[in-house]
Order: sequence, then C-alpha cells, then structure tokens
Amino acid sequence: MSKKTDKTVAETVLFCLAVAIIVLLCIAMVHGSWGRTFVIEARTFGATVALRGDVNNWELEEVVLCRARALPDLKAVDGPFCPAVIFEETEAGPRVVAWPSGATIALRYKLDGSMVIEVLSGAEPEFKRGDRLIVPGHIWSRHPALSINGAIVFGSDIGSGSNDYLLSGHWEARQSSFAASWFRATLELVRQGEFSRGATAEVWTSPRFFGLGKSSRPANMFGHITPSFDQDEPGLILSAISETTSLEMHLRYYGVSQKSVVRPDILDTILTSPVILAAAALLGILSLMIELGKNIPMNREIYARALGFFRRLWPRGR
Repeated sequence: MSKKTDKTVAETVLFCLAVAIIVLLCIAMVHGSWGRTFVIEARTFGATVALRGDVNNWELEEVVLCRARALPDLKAVDGPFCPAVIFEETEAGPRVVAWPSGATIALRYKLDGSMVIEVLSGAEPEFKRGDRLIVPGHIWSRHPALSINGAIVFGSDIGSGSNDYLLSGHWEARQSSFAASWFRATLELVRQGEFSRGATAEVWTSPRFFGLGKSSRPANMFGHITPSFDQDEPGLILSAISETTSLEMHLRYYGVSQKSVVRPDILDTILTSPVILAAAALLGILSLMIELGKNIPMNREIYARALGFFRRLWPRGR
C-alpha cells in the first residue's frame, strides 16, 4: 500500500470522526430545544393565578372575608375594609384556605399595604365568585410565604387608573441538553431579560416541529408569594419556575395588539452551551490536524500502526 493510500485512509477516518461530532451536536440542539423551563421573579401590584393540584394550602395569619351580596344593600354601613353596599364583612381572624384545583384568583396589592385576594371562579362551595379575602397591611408586611401551583399571569393590562400592573422583574430561560447530561445533570441558561413596567407576562407551552403537535396551553408553574419587605419598593414578590417541556413566554404591552413571543432558538443554544462550544473547538482542532497532515510527511510505520488499529476495530466482513 502506497504512502498516498495510507494518507487518504487516515484523512477519511478523521473526516468520519468530524461528521460524528456534528451529528451529536445536532442531536444535542434538537433535544435541548424541547426540555425548557422559565424562571421568573417579579414585583407587581397584581397577578392572576389559575390554581392546579392540591398543594395550594394557605395559612393566613389574619384575614377579613368580604362576601359578595346577592343584592346591594343601600342602607348598610361601610366597614374598615369593604364597601358594605355590595359586601358583607366578617370579623378579622386567622384562616386556613385549601384552594381546590381549578380555582382562579386575582391578587392585588393596595397602597395601604394590604393584600386582596379576589375569587374569580372555581372555589365553590367555600367561596363564590366576587368574594374577597383581605390581609391587613400590618399583617401582610411580615407575613410568611404563600406557595402557589398553577398558571400565572404576571401583571395586568395597564391603562389610565390601573393599580394592578407589573412593576419590575427578571426572567431566565433554561433548557436541558443531551450532550451536557453526559457530564452533569443541569439546565443551561440560554436566554434572560428584564421586565418593563406595565408589561403582562405569561408562560405557555409551544407546539413542536414548526407548529405541529399538541395545542398551546398556559404552562404549570410552582412558586411562592411574599411581601416586598422594602418600603421604598412596595408590591407583591412573585417567584416561580415552570414545568420543563417545550415552552415560550408571551409578553403584552399597552396599546400593542400583537403579543411578543420569547422562544429561545438553536442560535441561543449554540452561543450559550459550554458543551457545544467545546465540541466546536474540538472540531476546529481536528480540521487543523487534517490540513497539517496534507503538508507534513509522516513515517510509513506510523501509518501502518494506525491502519492496524482501525482494522482491529472494524475487521473486513463485519
């Protein structure tokens, strides 16, 4: 076998290795685009939560229940928390609320420091639509965290007179990687950003394969609600992490009818994944070795040993 033939075989082997690496990179990028989660922390005056599961049990240290009247009572005298014309106010006291799966509630922070929980639907028979639970300001300012599980809308449409809008916050998109799982079980940060005041944010599942697959739905999230603990930056602090699947985040702004969709793509994965960057560097080194091999003569004995090694791995007739 001539030197030229030996050299051609060696170059072919190196080329096959480079192709194999490229294939693994493609697998890593495609797999990573499905296993994604969003991490959100926001300071807001309002939020809406569609509760799921059976873990939404809230121990409220002191709360006032305002039950919506079937008919207005024009002669009723207002209490300290609720307008008596449309609400019947109960005495303040501790209460444990076990929210049923499927209930939808609205959270509001009032400028007096209190937190208002308005029942929108699905909480019967304990609560009916329109009922309100109010945690007084002096209690909420030091209240323990309240856990939440469900679909969360951070903020609300802002307009003149709105008092339940999103103030500020930070979000991160993290996703799993087939290649990274060989070295460590982790979710890699692929994209992040800040919320602007007045935006409305919500995480949704996204269809796979360019719109083919299951229809979109609000993503399930796990998190907690806490007081701000900062008098200069009042509001509710909502911190949550979403389920891990194919996801995207929807952002809406006042006056804009079309929502903005945040969906990390393959380019985000390439630019942020250390495994892919390392593999790309290795591919570059291999390409350089091939180019050097074309110009640097090698000993016939070295070629013979390399060929013998690969022939033992892949014998003829296999």
